[in-house]
Amino acid sequence: MSARLVQAGTPYPGKSDKTIRMGVVGGNFGATFHWHEHPNCKITGVTDLIPELRENLKKYYQCDQVYGSLEEMIQKSRDIDVVAVFSGGNRHAQHAKMCMENGWHVIVACPACFTLEEAALLKEVKERTGMKYIIGGRNPFLRGIYIEKAPLANWSIPNVNIIMILTGKV
Repeated sequence: MSARLVQAGTPYPGKSDKTIRMGVVGGNFGATFHWHEHPNCKITGVTDLIPELRENLKKYYQCDQVYGSLEEMIQKSRDIDVVAVFSGGNRHAQHAKMCMENGWHVIVACPACFTLEEAALLKEVKERTGMKYIIGGRNPFLRGIYIEKAPLANWSIPNVNIIMILTGKV
């Protein structure tokens, strides 16, 4: 298994003209990332159940598309490619499932799930929908992106790319 570290600020895999339209769920931890600073990323929807945290997301990402819940965002939004799921950890698996079933790729905060049943559900939904699923984490000592190639024979998914995004203050 080999790993590469891409320095912060360096887009991977390089230059692209494609704009990624992103939704963010969870206005506390969700408002600590810098997606909106990348030239090819536009935050096109934000949501939190708590009004103050919704407003926090709106201001932080300078996004006018604000939804009262993930369910409302799924129902009304037509311009999202990927969703960052940073709601409460006990809802990560369910929210990731809802997003993938809506045709959205997902990056989710740790923990991805709490039970083997939730892990199996996420695997099944990812395989059925074909959506990408990324688990992000925080590390206070390093800011960058690790990309691993790992054969996951037990999951019958050959050569899966596992991407862990590490953020934090250096």
